Amino acid sequence: MRTDIPILKPDRIRQRHGSFGWIEHRFIREGYLEGLRDPEPLVYFFLSIVADQRGISFYSLDRIGQLLGIPHAHALQGAIDELVNRDLLAYNSGIFQVLDLPDSAGLYDRSHDRLLVRPRSKKLL
Repeated sequence: MRTDIPILKPDRIRQRHGSFGWIEHRFIREGYLEGLRDPEPLVYFFLSIVADQRGISFYSLDRIGQLLGIPHAHALQGAIDELVNRDLLAYNSGIFQVLDLPDSAGLYDRSHDRLLVRPRSKKLL
């Protein structure tokens, strides 16, 4: 932790009160975030925040969808499935577990995804 950076609001330094969720810096530094697509990061961040120290939470899919503004159940289920496939999350019968990050991530390959936006054609002026 760098101590040479000034604290902007010393009276408002974060403190732990009760439960406390976290996301490892490795999640960003090692490319885990870059490999995710909307709404996967939002779901991962939410589950990381609400999880207990073992990574466990049990919010219902309906409630997660409401809180995160994900109106379509298939979009939420798709995000959960992708997080499970990427070994970031375990899910079974309404119980979620945010997993310790795998030893090595590199940048996740999304080459199996279809190209959703067609390249723009060049127009002659």
